[in-house]
Amino acid sequence: MEFKNIQRNHPVYLLDKQTVEVKEGKVVDNQPHINTGIATISSSGQPMRDVTIEVDGKQTIYTIPEHLGVTFAGETVLATDKADLLPEVGKLVNEADEIIKAYEPSKERKAKGEELLAALNPAIKEKQETEKRFKALEGDISGIRGMVKQLLDKLG
Repeated sequence: MEFKNIQRNHPVYLLDKQTVEVKEGKVVDNQPHINTGIATISSSGQPMRDVTIEVDGKQTIYTIPEHLGVTFAGETVLATDKADLLPEVGKLVNEADEIIKAYEPSKERKAKGEELLAALNPAIKEKQETEKRFKALEGDISGIRGMVKQLLDKLG
């Protein structure tokens, strides 16, 4: 259904691409958009609608091309039908898959880069070795702390 045809109280579905959550809102008002200046003129010259949507008690006005059933407002996808969000959710899943696939090679590249930095620069190598020793000491101290606590518990 196109935004120009939705009436008051009609559900509108909003997909937040950052949190990957869908919320259902309702249309509070749907009016033709009136151009009030150059900044509000649609770049394509197409008719627009000012659609007021209420979600979680908060009302927001969106200026939407009236012939669309799905549109974007920043990181939010608005749709007049829940099923129209499926392609966008599919895109989010595919993007996440690509990032996950790139994770291991990036992790290996970072490790190899750190090794190469240490090999090329003695100061970096010394810093890395010092950090490694400090981490080992912290682990040893934690172990000793645990043993002392056990000993005190047995004595107490």
